Amino acid sequence: MNIKHFILTLILSSVISGCSSMSDYLANIVSEDREELVVYKRDKAYDETQFDLEVPPDLITPRTRDVLEIPDYASKRNIPIFTVDTNLDNLKLLRDGRDSYLFVKTSEKKLLWDRVSNFWQAEGFRLSQKDFSIGIMKTVFLENLSEAQLGTVQRIVGRYVPLLVSPDTRDSFKTRFLFRDDGVDIILTHYGKEYMSDGDVEFRWQNRPRDPEIESEMLSRLYIYLGGEEAKSKGYAVVKSSGSRNKASLNIDENGIHTLYISDIFERVWPQTIRSLETIGVTINSAKENDGVISISASEVDEENTDSFFSNLIFWKSDNSDIKFNLVMSVDKDGTLIEVQDNNYLSYTNIASEEIMRALYSDFR
Repeated sequence: MNIKHFILTLILSSVISGCSSMSDYLANIVSEDREELVVYKRDKAYDETQFDLEVPPDLITPRTRDVLEIPDYASKRNIPIFTVDTNLDNLKLLRDGRDSYLFVKTSEKKLLWDRVSNFWQAEGFRLSQKDFSIGIMKTVFLENLSEAQLGTVQRIVGRYVPLLVSPDTRDSFKTRFLFRDDGVDIILTHYGKEYMSDGDVEFRWQNRPRDPEIESEMLSRLYIYLGGEEAKSKGYAVVKSSGSRNKASLNIDENGIHTLYISDIFERVWPQTIRSLETIGVTINSAKENDGVISISASEVDEENTDSFFSNLIFWKSDNSDIKFNLVMSVDKDGTLIEVQDNNYLSYTNIASEEIMRALYSDFR
């Protein structure tokens, strides 16, 4: 018994020693779920690093609570809220395929340079390279603490015993400034590392491919950061943000029925769903946007395309060569709901439909 007590005491001491105090450890346990796409490790709480964009960072934030601090209050009174979709005169978020960049109309290029430097500092990054003469900033690598990629068990264990679940991805960003006569183009490039096997017996940090979704997330945050003052001058409510939540959520009921909720309007979700289905290799028999119905034949998989999402599921064809079902999309509150139904428009599930819903979830997330 004495040995058991000694081991238990040693384990508890090791866990608690990782925090500056018991209160810090408890705060970590009860903190909010880290559902954002990117949540980077910091030496202090995230909120303590954030500037409130309702006033410029160098001014004192009023103590009184203003309606602009409360999105729900503002929306009920039809006060427009500043988002990445807001059009500004001096700041543009331009897209080229899956890539995006910012154009800032300004003559104060050094002032803009300093503001972007402050942005990275506010996000918790230290700059390893900073050269105004060539227009390049580069951050150090930070661990991504996001729980979006974790399974249920990992989330629970990581929440209550964080030392047992270590992040396996790290991110860094290069910011390139292209100086023009009328302004500056700002381009972000993501660099990632992943803790993975080297093919032998060792695990080590290795480079992973550039992630356009993470680039888009950070560029959106920079857009909100730089555009706050102009948006406020135009009458928009500027709300402090710690990053956007997951865009999609996949729900599975006790009967295995999959439903996918996407927090975006139907008009944008529809074409992206079509593109995603074409990418993952299923056959679209018909697509009726007015009805929100996409008829799919999942059995018709291109067997020659080994890169297809369904290349490992050819066994569908052995007994049933005509697996057809519908994806039914409908407006749900402020988002879009996608359900799987048969030709009688009843809830339906099989291996093919489950894999398709998971693939859509991965794409929208």
